[in-house]
Amino acid sequence: MNYGQIAVDAANGFQQSVNAGLLQAWSNSLKINNTNDKDCPRVAFLGLCEDGFVAGVPKGNYIQKSSVSVIKQKAIDIRNIIMNNNPPSIPTRTKTLIWKQVGGTGQDQGVIDVVYTLFNNGMLL
Repeated sequence: MNYGQIAVDAANGFQQSVNAGLLQAWSNSLKINNTNDKDCPRVAFLGLCEDGFVAGVPKGNYIQKSSVSVIKQKAIDIRNIIMNNNPPSIPTRTKTLIWKQVGGTGQDQGVIDVVYTLFNNGMLL
């Protein structure tokens, strides 16, 4: 499953439900899509939301652990790469090169998919 679609569904679910918190919207999206939770894509999504980079989601404190801030920062750095293109666009470089550019090692674990899919759905600010 593309964790980017989970992020889009969670943002939409959050916007449509007055009572659901953002983390609950993420959990609901996982259940609907029959997907297991993974820290990296969840933190990427919540981190972008915290700083007001996801349409329809207000800035706020959505991440409980400060130890995951490195993943949040990588998601923001990837967002900045996209938004600094004129016009904003997905880079033509491979995901592996983008991940290395933001200081990532190993696999990106769905972080890039979250950022790219939010952008492709017009939800990345």
